[in-house]
Amino acid sequence: MQQVIKFLQKPLLKICLTPLSTIGFGLIVGMSRANQIQWLSMLLLVFIVLSGQLVDHFFYLKYDRGETSRTPLPLLIVCEAVLLVSSAVFLFRHHWLVGFLLGLYLVYLHVRYFPFNFAHSVYDILLSVLFNGLVLNCIAYFSQVNTVTTQLLWALVPAILVVTAVELQTLNLELMLMRRRPLKAGKMLHTLSLLVLTIAVILGFVLSRPSHTFYIVQVLYVVIVTAAFLPLMMKTKRPHEAQNKLNYLSSANFCFTLLYALSYLF
Repeated sequence: MQQVIKFLQKPLLKICLTPLSTIGFGLIVGMSRANQIQWLSMLLLVFIVLSGQLVDHFFYLKYDRGETSRTPLPLLIVCEAVLLVSSAVFLFRHHWLVGFLLGLYLVYLHVRYFPFNFAHSVYDILLSVLFNGLVLNCIAYFSQVNTVTTQLLWALVPAILVVTAVELQTLNLELMLMRRRPLKAGKMLHTLSLLVLTIAVILGFVLSRPSHTFYIVQVLYVVIVTAAFLPLMMKTKRPHEAQNKLNYLSSANFCFTLLYALSYLF
């Protein structure tokens, strides 16, 4: 089990899995209900969220951590080019409202740290939950079926709760790394995030009914997701533990996204 956890803490997995978690549920459910899978739209969305994650990570290292040596400008330019070209092609293929929402997401990515750094604030958490939990999943679903239903919005509630819990955990750990976290606030954020995760798992099971597999998939979802979230209960005291936990959060979030989507469909 320890070897699995160490593997899931790898930084490369964080970079890859964090963006995929933001579109995973909407994309999987949308593809399952589409008359014809829109492979190009799917690939464009993957490029958008992956390059967007890299751009956000560059800004985080440069403006938040002050580690300018780890943010080479040529690589940032390449990521920005991939992000803008993919977004432009995606916009031409879909409704203008989808383009408007995607545009707002791109603006959020680029103003989060500069010129006014509002990262780690309440506004940042709310916007992150809005875009990463709701908007991107809706765009992913729309890219396959050209509509967004009320049923989907209700189904996204557990995913939104998980994003909220992940943001609370991330805030707690990043403030710890920057030595700006009061002890009492850290305990409160940790406890609140675990409570939100518990509600999300239970609500995900409820919304997955009725089952088409005699509840086999639903039981697997609860068991595996709960096991994936258990390491998050451990308290961190050292900087390297906080960084490992930050990396693991993305793996746990992706695990939830994938298994909840399967539980919801089957």
